[in-house]
Amino acid sequence: QGAGTSPRSSPRGGMPPLSGRGGAPKDADTVPKHVYAAMESELTDRVRAVEEEKAESERSMRSKLDDRDTTISALVKSSVTQEQKLAKLQADVSRLTKARKDDDGTREKERSSSSGSQLAVRAARIASLEEENAGLEDEIATLKESLRVYKK
Repeated sequence: QGAGTSPRSSPRGGMPPLSGRGGAPKDADTVPKHVYAAMESELTDRVRAVEEEKAESERSMRSKLDDRDTTISALVKSSVTQEQKLAKLQADVSRLTKARKDDDGTREKERSSSSGSQLAVRAARIASLEEENAGLEDEIATLKESLRVYKK
């Protein structure tokens, strides 16, 4: 576009009209070659400007796509890393749960074994006390008999 002109204000983008009335010429021979050369030059400049704008847009879009691809790649790597961490943690939880169950089973066996030992000790103590009791009963019976004999 020419400086200070807009394509809307003039159908030819700032170029002078081709005929005195502002319309298209009736005969191409009546338009001087320098007017066509100026029009061609202006159109070439416009095409070049549009192509430069297009190239800049393409560079900008490619840059944005590269940024997007980099972000996607980072997110995928992060996701894979997080999935690996999750799998490791799940394996740890399973291992620890099994170890806990095994430990609980061992403790229960120890308690049972300890209880069994305590029962055996108590049973032996009861047997000992029963023997002592039987001996005391015999002694009491003997003493009673002696007392009766003495009273008579």
